[in-house]
Formats: sequence, structure tokens, C-alpha cells
Amino acid sequence: MAAERGSVTSVRMGEPLFSSLYCKPARVWYRQEGAGDGAELPWDIVETFDAVAILLFHKDRNAFLAVKQFRPAVWASRARAAQNDAAATGRPSPTADLGVSEGL
Repeated sequence: MAAERGSVTSVRMGEPLFSSLYCKPARVWYRQEGAGDGAELPWDIVETFDAVAILLFHKDRNAFLAVKQFRPAVWASRARAAQNDAAATGRPSPTADLGVSEGL
């Protein structure tokens, strides 16, 4: 049976892990009763900014336009799974097309 953890105390934001215009990875440090023998525990977070969505509408066709584009984060997620599958099945390594997504 797992030990119960108590209240969280002494929470503080660490220094940013690196500089970026689009996201701010940082480390939060905290103490929690029953975890880590009272030592400060780290947790990595990513601060982002508010998002905005724009829908493009084609009046003549009476339809919304979809955008097809390469997204690095999508590729990284899909490639990791494909690499594991490739190693197990002998399939070819992941290609860039895994990162292409379509959306409004």
C-alpha cells in the first residue's frame, strides 16, 4: 500500500530553463509531507500565452478553409511511437510526413 502524502508547502518558481518567444519552460520546487523525506521536489512546467483561433471562410464556395502544415511537436510525438514500433517490427524509420496535420 502506498504511503499517503500530505499537504504541499514551500512552493517556489525556479529560474527559466531557457529563453523562447513562444513558451517558457521552468522548474517549480515544492515540499510535500510524506514525499522525498522533506527535501524540495522539482516539477518541470511550461508557461504559455493565451491562444487565438481564426477561421477562414471562402464566401464563393460557402466553406471554411483547412490548413495543412508541418508541426514539429506533432512529429516528435508521432515519431517517438513510430520509432518504438519500427524497432519491434523492422519497419522503416519515421519520416517528416508524420508531422503534417490538417485543421481549420
